[in-house]
Amino acid sequence: MSVSQIFSAHASTGNSGGAPFPYVGVGQTNGTCQYFSLFSSCLSVTNARVLNGGLGAIINASESGNNGNTEGTAFSVSWRTTDNPNIWSGCCASGDKIFFDVVLHGHIAFAGGANALIRVAAQRTGVPCQYWATNCFMWEWYANTPPPAVPPYNNDVLSVLCPNTSSCDQPLDVNGPINGIYKRFYLDSSIFSNSGPIEIQITTLANSALDRSYATVDFGTTGYYVGILDVGWIHQTPPVAPTIASGVGTPNGAYTGSIHPTVCWNGVSDIGIITQYNVQIASDSGFSNIVASKTVPEVGAAIDCYTPTATTFTDARYFWRVNDNDYLGQTSPWSSTYNFYVDTTPPTAPVLTSPANNVYTNNNRPTLSWNPSTDPGPTPSGVNSYFIEVSTSASFSSYQSNQIPGTSVQTNALAEGLWYWRVKAIDNVGNNGPWSTVLQFTVDVTPPSTPVLQSPATGTISTSQSQTLSWSAATDNFGVSSYTLQVDTSSAFNSASLITRTITGTSYSLTLSPNTYYWRVQAVDLAGNVGGWSSVFTLSISDFSLTVTPNPLNVNTGTSGSWTVAVGALFGFTGTISFTDNVPSGLVCTSFNPPSVTLTSSVTGAASTLSCSGPTNQYSVTVTAGVTGGPSHSQTATFNSQDFTINPTQSSVSTFMNTLATTTINIGSLASFAGSVTLTAAVSPANGFGCSFGPNPVTAPGSANLSCSGPAGTYTVTVTGTSGSLSHQTQVTFTVKGFSLTASPSSLTIAEGRTAQITIQATSLTGYSGSITLSSNLYCATVTFSKPTLT
Repeated sequence: MSVSQIFSAHASTGNSGGAPFPYVGVGQTNGTCQYFSLFSSCLSVTNARVLNGGLGAIINASESGNNGNTEGTAFSVSWRTTDNPNIWSGCCASGDKIFFDVVLHGHIAFAGGANALIRVAAQRTGVPCQYWATNCFMWEWYANTPPPAVPPYNNDVLSVLCPNTSSCDQPLDVNGPINGIYKRFYLDSSIFSNSGPIEIQITTLANSALDRSYATVDFGTTGYYVGILDVGWIHQTPPVAPTIASGVGTPNGAYTGSIHPTVCWNGVSDIGIITQYNVQIASDSGFSNIVASKTVPEVGAAIDCYTPTATTFTDARYFWRVNDNDYLGQTSPWSSTYNFYVDTTPPTAPVLTSPANNVYTNNNRPTLSWNPSTDPGPTPSGVNSYFIEVSTSASFSSYQSNQIPGTSVQTNALAEGLWYWRVKAIDNVGNNGPWSTVLQFTVDVTPPSTPVLQSPATGTISTSQSQTLSWSAATDNFGVSSYTLQVDTSSAFNSASLITRTITGTSYSLTLSPNTYYWRVQAVDLAGNVGGWSSVFTLSISDFSLTVTPNPLNVNTGTSGSWTVAVGALFGFTGTISFTDNVPSGLVCTSFNPPSVTLTSSVTGAASTLSCSGPTNQYSVTVTAGVTGGPSHSQTATFNSQDFTINPTQSSVSTFMNTLATTTINIGSLASFAGSVTLTAAVSPANGFGCSFGPNPVTAPGSANLSCSGPAGTYTVTVTGTSGSLSHQTQVTFTVKGFSLTASPSSLTIAEGRTAQITIQATSLTGYSGSITLSSNLYCATVTFSKPTLT
């Protein structure tokens, strides 16, 4: 809306004792006025009149008109364009509007059928406005009866305050929404042929003596006032479109959980004065399906809102827009299209995960956890947070609470006892989902009492390896869950042999090898609180040791050997130990000597002897030492009745005379024999044939070389091996081959330079066959052989 000129003229009447006129504008301060009135003076406090006691008392002018009735002007306030001629500059084109703002706050009363009139008239200066005139505009408020209708009343507006009554007493107010206090009047500039000068006049009138006597119009009492305010003219231009308001209503693109969502927009300021706003809400952006709409009157607020309470919005996306109308009947364009989402579907119930239901905990600030909820529906706004309640009451009559965005939370410090908890999800528009299943847990931070060990008594020595340890039950405010038992060979309970068991009862059976043990017990309650350790008891599992020496026992076959069977006390053992044996067939053993021994606290070791003999073999003997009704131990002892064997690698050897021949003599082991065997050789016939051994003696199992040489012939060599009482023989036959030579004559004398002949005869010995090469060694003579080689 464009404005060519606007003049703020503010006139008021009032009583000096009352409140000043409530509107102070440009060019005016309280108690002064800046315009000219019909009285050619400012209507100030000093010349304000209290119009009571009858109008006739203050009539100061009269004129004829208005259908011949006599009018007395009792009170008048006016503004003329001649007072401010510049205001009319640029006015007016066809369609322009002249406007002025009026406020009246007073009182009117009458009796006896009297009447009174308050008139607001816009007219040419000095030309009173008549009812039938078309060149002015008139608004009138009659106390009782309006004047007879005289057409055409083209521009008149009449109001009757107390119609058809003989008396009336009531306030008289002319006001409106402009700044909350005054009423704006519009009229076409064409009424005045689009030119001035004009005046605007507020007048009180009395039409008869009766009126003057019995009618009262009061604008002078404290708190009453009358005024002509802004005056101007405007070109008609449509107002601007509203914009969405910030901080109130449903934001653009936002989600809301309300089934009656509120939309808000900023009020439009326009010189034409906005009269109303038109709001449309649709399910589509083209507004073909409008689900709610309303015309909202302008009430002068900075922000206007619309809540469609008659329409229930379901989950969907919605679009809205708004435009406005002014007093001139003009309509603005539509605003931008805004949208919002309605989400009335609550999120799902969370599933609680930890702590599990009915658990006990020694953490008085446990962390509560749950699986995330989902937010279903066609337009879900999404899960925003979770509301948690923790209570000692299953009905949650009192509770601790928290609201967090995540899926776990640590509680405040909780007292010992049973606690219930539940969680619900809240989505981004505030829809509360259903509560989860209620789970419960018990807080217990007090440990159980210390058990008292009962059996076996501390210091017990027993030969039984099967033991049952027992203790008294511990106590706890919520219940004992289990006991921890520790058994160790170390009083510090830190050895590699430490035994730790978790037991629900108050006794435990176990098998212990011989040793001295320490044991203790502590209780654990349902919440995992661990009580103190009991006192430490000792328990010795006694026994004895058994050794058989030597093992193995090695003897030469045909002799006997003895074992020493020894026992020793372990971990305080006392008692009589008897000996038995299990002898295999072929071995003969004597009885134990002695057959039993007794160990005491002072005699901690003893021995017995067992002697055996048998043919060559390896025997296993089981030696057992036992206590009647007590421990028993066995050991396997090996008895070796030993011997050796003697054999040549070759029993027959052929060789050449006077050449060394060798064969191997093997010494074998029987029953693990490992003794030293001495070898000797006997040659038959002797005849110069000699033998030797290497090495000698021989450790069984082992071997030695038999080396012999001598003249041709056949020889039997008897080899004897001896080891202690053991002696064995073997024989080797040596065949020694060779030949003999004879010369015939065996001697002769040869003269110098002469030749002589000698016959050499070769003879085979012991079946020799082969070539014989002849040679000579003769000094100072030459020898030749007819056959250098003989066969």
